[in-house]
Amino acid sequence: MARGDLKAPTLLALRELLRPLGYRKSSSLFSRPLQDVVHLIEVQGSRQSTAAEAKFTVNVGAFAPALIYADVRATTKPSIPLAHWRERLGFLSPENEDTWWKVRTAQQAEAVAVDIATRIERFALPALGQLQQLDALVTLWKAGQSPGLTEHQRREFLVRLGHVPSSAASAA
Repeated sequence: MARGDLKAPTLLALRELLRPLGYRKSSSLFSRPLQDVVHLIEVQGSRQSTAAEAKFTVNVGAFAPALIYADVRATTKPSIPLAHWRERLGFLSPENEDTWWKVRTAQQAEAVAVDIATRIERFALPALGQLQQLDALVTLWKAGQSPGLTEHQRREFLVRLGHVPSSAASAA
């Protein structure tokens, strides 16, 4: 079984889990637009994958279109690298560590698909459920939390949304 085929059971399991919730699939990215955020779940392959072994992780994110500059907003697609909140599934799980699944056989691929789908249902979807509006991101950022962002980005987004005076942001 080729390594792309080893990832296929996971993508199929996620499609079955996420489609009824309003997610659409494009390649390895599942997205669901809400009022003012887009929820993202992506199966990311590793450069260390080989013909005999697929290695991949799962990224979870919330993307706020309002925070993309107006001159590029129409051409900017929601993605994990551009997400305004992002975390790996392994950090959302009880192990709280970066998790990469390694798959060599069809049987392993099926077992990993079940594991990932279960983790998404139990940990990723509830985390995203807390981030259904831009205001939820603002609340996190005001509390000093900014998974996937730098401190500079966190402050910049608060300033752009009018939640921190720019002088206070540059002084911090």
